[in-house]
Amino acid sequence: MDYIEMAEIIAQFRDDEEWKKSHNTINLSISIVSQAASLLECFKWVNNLNPTEVIESRKTEITEKLADITTSIIYLGSSLGISQDTMEAFVFSKIIKEYSTTNLTGQQETSENITNVKTIDFKHHEK
Repeated sequence: MDYIEMAEIIAQFRDDEEWKKSHNTINLSISIVSQAASLLECFKWVNNLNPTEVIESRKTEITEKLADITTSIIYLGSSLGISQDTMEAFVFSKIIKEYSTTNLTGQQETSENITNVKTIDFKHHEK
């Protein structure tokens, strides 16, 4: 299942459960922040532990929290009228613009897997 299929299934579930009426931008934004804080709790007080051990010991909990955050992001995008195709394209565009090795080192080493993604005009996203 790809991201767009997953987002469609999640949106259909939300509609079937009649949650859309409470999914306004403020509630969803608060939800994303509180869920991200909950994810951070997984790593609280582990300064002296090996990060790999923490991740392995709490992998299920971390995965559940990431799923909650992802779901809320999908719901927020939907409530703002941003299609999943557009959100997916923004992700790749942002990765290329901000994290390509060209931007970091000045040398063209961007992966062939993402070099063909079109650049998105962030001011004119799909509604």
